Amino acid sequence: MDLNQDLEHVLSDMMNGSTKTTTEYAFHAQGGDPVSSEPDNERYEYRVKILDDAKHAITKDRNHTYGSPSSDFLRASKIASVATGKEITAADIALIQIAVKLSRLNHSPGHLDSCIDIAGYIACYYEVIRLHDDRLEEKYTQQTFTFDEA
Repeated sequence: MDLNQDLEHVLSDMMNGSTKTTTEYAFHAQGGDPVSSEPDNERYEYRVKILDDAKHAITKDRNHTYGSPSSDFLRASKIASVATGKEITAADIALIQIAVKLSRLNHSPGHLDSCIDIAGYIACYYEVIRLHDDRLEEKYTQQTFTFDEA
């Protein structure tokens, strides 16, 4: 199984409510061959943890606290537009949030919370752009997620 198939398998399981732990997907992070398909209990552990934590943040924690990302970013874009006197879109807000996290990573490389937040913000960006941005080409608004079984 190649890396893309591995990732599709993990994401498919996540979308279907899998109870597998990250270590069940994990491959060895240090000393292992980065392109090897041999199971190696830690290689993917950090990537899967970041995606798991981001998924939890954008579908549970923050979603319950602030409402849906599209509603939250739309509200923020209206406030930012008034504050700056320039049109700021909901998608711009998502990209600004990502920029803030990238700036923080530049100052503190490897800070896990910023990595998790970036993963969450990019998923929220995609949601917002599909719902609120008329610049998006129609072919992208018709995309659905499908995963082949390995």
